[in-house]
Amino acid sequence: MATPADAGDVVLEIVGSRVRALGDTIGPVRRDEHDAVHQFRVGARRLRTVLATYRPVLRRDVTDPLRDELRWVAGVAGAARDAEVAEEQLGELLATVPGWLVLGPVDQRVHAVLRQRYRRAHDDLLAVLDGDRFAELLAGLERLLVDPPLTARATEDAAPVLARCVRRDDKRLRAAVAAAARASTEQEHAELLHEVRKAAKRLRYAAESVEAVHGKDAARVAGRAKTVQTHLGDHQDTVVQREVLLELADLAHRAGEPGFTYGLLHAEAARRGREASGRAEVALAELAGDAGSSWPR
Repeated sequence: MATPADAGDVVLEIVGSRVRALGDTIGPVRRDEHDAVHQFRVGARRLRTVLATYRPVLRRDVTDPLRDELRWVAGVAGAARDAEVAEEQLGELLATVPGWLVLGPVDQRVHAVLRQRYRRAHDDLLAVLDGDRFAELLAGLERLLVDPPLTARATEDAAPVLARCVRRDDKRLRAAVAAAARASTEQEHAELLHEVRKAAKRLRYAAESVEAVHGKDAARVAGRAKTVQTHLGDHQDTVVQREVLLELADLAHRAGEPGFTYGLLHAEAARRGREASGRAEVALAELAGDAGSSWPR
């Protein structure tokens, strides 16, 4: 991507690449290929992020409704993805338990229940992909590229405009981190960390989208955001694992099966969650104390 260039041209190139990337995931989802649902969900989220980040360049009366629809379709994909991830992670967790401590058909129940949950959710996603609402979303994205709703900022030089756009997302993350640090209860802290994770993900995607323009500066910010997102994501995964394990333990109890192994797995997930939370807190402290990681430097 050559610079200098108009901000509108660069943003439309970024958005266009995200629209194409999302479109490329639809076929694999239909064929139920490995990791396809994950890529579809990420594609929707990345596109939603760039539409939010570049609001100064693209009119919100056009992009906000598209963002709402992208949130909706990512949520539908999320049900299938959550089941897929839970099955994979609980299978890996169970593999660490010595065989003599696995009481009852734990492996079979984990895979049977979560595979069925995935199948139902995947069918729901396919119905969405075949529906009029999703077709209208794709048509709206195509209209945005063909007849772009550019603002007055679109004619300005791309580099400073994009830097300011991404810096807003950096400030959003830092504000979320500060709010979480002021939480007065564990419940409030957990809820605010969820906002931190979302803000980190948004900053990561935004910074990655401008690496072709801002190079190492963008990559540095994206890397810091990814670290925060990853550690908080690891913690959230263990929260989901524990919730699923309680459901599975209840099903096992109703079937007259031992619940011992589910308890072991729950304790191990809790331990890993504490470790992930500790890593996240370190990353958050580093972010809060490092003004040099803000955008731009």
